[in-house]
Amino acid sequence: MSAVLQCVVGTETTPLKDGVIVHEQYRLGETEKSLHTSWSVAKSFVSTLVGMAIDDGRIGSVEDRIDQYIPELKGKAYGETSIRDVLQMSSGVDFDESYGKAGSNTAMAFSDIQLVTNATWIFGLPINELIGDYEREEEPGKRWEYRSSDTQILGWLVEKVFQQPFTSVIEERLWQPMGMESDANWLLDGSSLGSAVTFCCLNATLRDFARLGELYRLGGKWQGKQLLSQEWISAATVPDSPHLQPGQVREIRGYQYQWWVPKDYDGEYFASGIWGQNIWIDEKRGIVIARTAVDPDFQLNKAENIINGTPTALAQYKGFDQAASALGKYRAINSPEPPA
Repeated sequence: MSAVLQCVVGTETTPLKDGVIVHEQYRLGETEKSLHTSWSVAKSFVSTLVGMAIDDGRIGSVEDRIDQYIPELKGKAYGETSIRDVLQMSSGVDFDESYGKAGSNTAMAFSDIQLVTNATWIFGLPINELIGDYEREEEPGKRWEYRSSDTQILGWLVEKVFQQPFTSVIEERLWQPMGMESDANWLLDGSSLGSAVTFCCLNATLRDFARLGELYRLGGKWQGKQLLSQEWISAATVPDSPHLQPGQVREIRGYQYQWWVPKDYDGEYFASGIWGQNIWIDEKRGIVIARTAVDPDFQLNKAENIINGTPTALAQYKGFDQAASALGKYRAINSPEPPA
């Protein structure tokens, strides 16, 4: 486990065993009160709110088309796509997303993700409308392709079905019921609407990121209250189509509803963000690991960084339960007080 903590530029790491923090490490000036951006770990929070909307009956089914809930998208590619296909990043929409090493914009300078962010923050255009105008590239539901645009549409969907700003929904459905420690914030677009940029950029403390993982480990129940159904958790974290399996999505990791799974997954899944952010859940072994990082070489640190899903990294995370047992109890993450 020490290799995972030390060999990348990690800022914060906390592993939990059976809901108890067994270790915390803060580096590069970070503390337990520091807010750190999630990057694409935020996508798993968005998926969670979609699940809550389905649990409430606000959304009838993941098979429903997006334009059933976002009328502004009628006649457009995203509007004609099912919620399931968008959740699975299989929308078939022609949206390019490329990333390179930190400090070098070569890989993403002309990608759609850069064009969209420039359009909203430089010219003040609404991000939902910008992304909603992208056209179809291929038939949906056939091929996985990493598209942050898919998650932005899901965030818009959440706003529509709850009839509230996205940030109000996450506050009322997750932050307050779970007693999160931080007053978190979410990046907004540059338009007068101030819409949340839901494909990234939730800023919160490490422990609050870990709490999302613990909610999933506990089957959606938090301090006696069912916040999210077990049915949704099971559906969201196990790939249900051949094109989403490890080896099809990435070499040794697969995908489902904005959650990743490792090769040979057996109750394990994780949220992942660029530069080394992770929330790892191992249901069978009672493990949750949250980590933030600012690793400029995240593409190269494959042996230490689970974001790349390498055998070495996965073995270190999957074997963590042995190390956790030796560290002893420190603090229960789902309780306001340390254990006696």
